Amino acid sequence: DDVESRGLGDVYKRQPYPVREIPERFLKLREKIRRNLHRPLTLAELSHDAQCTKIHLVREFRKYFGEPPHRMLRGMRMRLAATILLQRPELSIKEVAAQVGYDSALIFSSEFKRYHGESPRNFRNGAARSAAGRENGVSNS
Repeated sequence: DDVESRGLGDVYKRQPYPVREIPERFLKLREKIRRNLHRPLTLAELSHDAQCTKIHLVREFRKYFGEPPHRMLRGMRMRLAATILLQRPELSIKEVAAQVGYDSALIFSSEFKRYHGESPRNFRNGAARSAAGRENGVSNS
C-alpha cells in the first residue's frame, strides 16, 4: 500500500504544503516587490517588512507562492525587461538593466540569458526580425 497505488502521488508532488489563504503581510510583500523592480530589494528589508526572520520569510514565501522571494523578484524583473526590450528599442541594454534594478549590464545580461535562453540583444533582434518577416509576408519556420 504505497502512495502511488492510492492515487495520492501527484498530490504530494504538486503541493508539499496544504493550500492556505495567503496572509495579508505576504500579499503586501509581493506587491512591494512588483512596485520596486527598479531598485535593490534585500531579504533583510523584506523580512523586516514581514516582521519575521529571513529564514521564516523564505519558507513562508515558498509555501504561499511556490518560490522564494529572490526568485520571484528575478522572474518579475526578467519579464519586465523582455517587455521593455521589445517596446523601447531605442534604449540601450544598460538602460534596460537600470530600469529593472541592475547596476551592471553584464550581470543583467547573464541573468536574462539564464532566464530567457538568449542574450537581451539577441532577444530584441530576433523579435525585430520576426516582426519584419511578418510584415513582409515571410515565415520564419
